[in-house]
Amino acid sequence: MVSLILRVRRQEKQAHPGHLLIHIDHIGPKPLDLKLIGTDHSHLYHASLEQSSLKSLQASNFTGDLQQWKTTIAYAFLHQTPTGPFPEFLRGVELVAKITRVSDEKGTVTITVRRNIGGITQTLGSLDLEQDDTREEVGFVEWVDVAAATADDLRLQLDQSLASSSAQQDRITQLTAELDQLVKAKREHEDELLSKFAALLNTKKLKIRDQQRLLSRANVNAE
Repeated sequence: MVSLILRVRRQEKQAHPGHLLIHIDHIGPKPLDLKLIGTDHSHLYHASLEQSSLKSLQASNFTGDLQQWKTTIAYAFLHQTPTGPFPEFLRGVELVAKITRVSDEKGTVTITVRRNIGGITQTLGSLDLEQDDTREEVGFVEWVDVAAATADDLRLQLDQSLASSSAQQDRITQLTAELDQLVKAKREHEDELLSKFAALLNTKKLKIRDQQRLLSRANVNAE
């Protein structure tokens, strides 16, 4: 069962607090059947996601197919990254929130899924959460527990990544040292071959000079 706390930045200027907390639970048979409860520390906002109706949340300018949209929703709301190379269409995907209030008892939170590439944004879709402060009792202690568990899990993943990175760095250092030794041995071998070749060449030169002297003497004696 999915249980996750998101901290989504608010778009309103001078909003306090500057973020919205969203608690997400898995409530249906499909991976993206989700229940969302958000709070701005003063009110509660509710919405449900059904995987079968995700397409209705797309913006008109969304150019991907339905599978890409499902992957985008899973990445944005559940922090799930597909296996394999990171898809280009997920680069810069983020969530932002905006609260539109009619009265103290009535308001709507719009969660926008968008891409943000170097400050240039493209809206991909959106979801509305409606205010209802009495629909159900919210266990904020559970929210804290979920957030703490998520932090612990992320810390463990970071430690494992650092350990793996350290092991890889050690291996790179070892391979670099071995390569340096091979290069050194190759250079020494080449120097040895050049030295032997030079000695052999000098020996041949001496023999040629000796033969030339003998030939010169033989010519003189013949005269």
